[in-house]
Amino acid sequence: MEGREYFDAKFDGLKELMVSQNANLTQHIGAVSRNVKDVANDLADHKESSTAHGAESSNKAHHSIIAWLGLLLAGMLGVKEISEVLKK
Repeated sequence: MEGREYFDAKFDGLKELMVSQNANLTQHIGAVSRNVKDVANDLADHKESSTAHGAESSNKAHHSIIAWLGLLLAGMLGVKEISEVLKK
């Protein structure tokens, strides 16, 4: 009879351990899921913001590109005008 009580107690201990580990794992998965959702929301908010990395930055980059292209075109036209003046 002594052997059976030992194995019953050991089984009950393992059962409690498994229940406890399952609860801990479920809580951990829930916390990770919430953290992932929070990060995804923060990234979406940051992408739509008007900060340095948001939509305003994209608009500023477009304006800079247009300004440099305009400067390049003006320089090319200036060189053309100068070359025509020198030909005369």
